[in-house]
Amino acid sequence: MVTDAAAKADTATVRAIVRGEAVTATFENLYLEPESYENGKNLNGSFVNGSYKFDSFYSASWNFWGNFGYANSTSTSFSAFQTDQFNNAVGGGVDDSENYLVAYPQGGKIYVMNNEEGDMLRGFYITNTAWVVNSVLNGDGMSDAFETGDYLKLTVTADNGESLDYYLADYRDANEDNHYYIDTWQWVDLRQLGTVKTLSFTFDGTKKNNYGLTTPTYFCMDNLNGYRTETDYQIDTESSVVSIAEAFQLEPAGSIVYAFADILADELKNIVSLDGDNLKIDTEDAIEFDVVVSATQRGKIQFVKLHINKTIVSGIDGMSADSDVDARYTIDGKVINGNSSAKGIQIIRKKDGTTVKVVRK
Repeated sequence: MVTDAAAKADTATVRAIVRGEAVTATFENLYLEPESYENGKNLNGSFVNGSYKFDSFYSASWNFWGNFGYANSTSTSFSAFQTDQFNNAVGGGVDDSENYLVAYPQGGKIYVMNNEEGDMLRGFYITNTAWVVNSVLNGDGMSDAFETGDYLKLTVTADNGESLDYYLADYRDANEDNHYYIDTWQWVDLRQLGTVKTLSFTFDGTKKNNYGLTTPTYFCMDNLNGYRTETDYQIDTESSVVSIAEAFQLEPAGSIVYAFADILADELKNIVSLDGDNLKIDTEDAIEFDVVVSATQRGKIQFVKLHINKTIVSGIDGMSADSDVDARYTIDGKVINGNSSAKGIQIIRKKDGTTVKVVRK
């Protein structure tokens, strides 16, 4: 509000563009009444959150909206287009947050605002709307439910021409155990796009008529340029081949793809590799390092930071009697009580004060 000397006042809404370090778009500071949505009716063509601007439009005469809006519904059901198109498959934002973005792409873009030259984005979380899930499972009058061979794919394209595909529903595999639709918040890594100024979104799929896709072309987003969730898992081993399956919470059915989530550090590139669920360490030396591995199964991806401590065993334990042994410990430092029959790697403190690492077979 500006007031002059004659006490006359005027008001205007001004966007202040702040350059510098990027701020995650969590959408939490966008005001909404509980269990409601903003479809662009009150946005004048766009809105901003974090370091990003989102195109939006609304036609009052047609009661039609497009590109980006936001909502805070906790319902995951879909029964009527007008009331339920802003519900998502989770029932809220990431980590039980309230607000989330709803996208109905119609050529609009997301703009990076913190740097005129663009910026590299870590990624965002994505899930389906309740309408898409209902269409996949039950059909929706425009098309039947998904069967083997069907899919719904989102393509994210940067202004630099780089793009990536993400499957919101994928029934292409001949094995039905690998069929899925996204109904949880899942991380989409954008780093492969490089430095970007804008992002745009398009859909493709198998359910089509003469006018295009009949599956609803919606998705939900949260925490744009936020951080993926990682769990930690410690592995102490003397072996050069380590199974990592137990580090993940996996389903009993469905193929699993393991991958390094980040580019390996230079010192690890030639000595660490993955072969299925086995981590191979190609060195005879003791080595301690961290590496983030992802496991993807039926569209769900988990990230685990593995803390690897590969040790060198001094030899085979030849001390069948404990006459020279003062104490025995497990590899993580716990005292081994009783006799020396415990199997595996042991740390032995001898009565002369020296220690030795051995394998007890």
